[in-house]
Amino acid sequence: GSYYNVVSMGVGGGLTGDRDAAIFFGGSRALMRTAPSSLVTIQSADYSLEAILAFTQTSLANILAIRQDPNASILGWFGVNQGGSLSTIAWTNGTGVAIQGQVLKSPQSYGDGAFHHAVAVYRVQSSFGNLFVDGIFVDSKTVPGLTDAASPLAVHVGQDISSLRPFRGTIDEVAVYPFALSSA
Repeated sequence: GSYYNVVSMGVGGGLTGDRDAAIFFGGSRALMRTAPSSLVTIQSADYSLEAILAFTQTSLANILAIRQDPNASILGWFGVNQGGSLSTIAWTNGTGVAIQGQVLKSPQSYGDGAFHHAVAVYRVQSSFGNLFVDGIFVDSKTVPGLTDAASPLAVHVGQDISSLRPFRGTIDEVAVYPFALSSA
């Protein structure tokens, strides 16, 4: 991918013994962006979004945004809410538009500076989503209209291309999977 603005590569990550390093995003338009790629595809009945992250901010921030091309509407989103809780928005009829009651959200803040493992799991056939943080279930919702997304997909990490919601913290092991992960 391409890196922009205040990004520090090679910082300590969230997995003990992992040889690859994490990336620190300093807010203020810092982002990593991939071009649409066949390596990022979601055309299955289920999919998952995953990130290991550490932050202290309590304002809206983008962790991961997924689009069909770098300038298209957001199809899926993983981020920080006001107060430091985590949330995710699913593909809904291919639009990623947040419909009231369909946003998965943690009930508590994770903006404590420690690394946390966040996973959103969507099951398209049953129109159901689950959110896990550190292997613990934190939210679930029925998501009517949940659909798979056309491929290939572009991924934005750290801040969305719109210059809104800058993330300040460390992100490690970001992944988009074309299947449902377990809670562990």
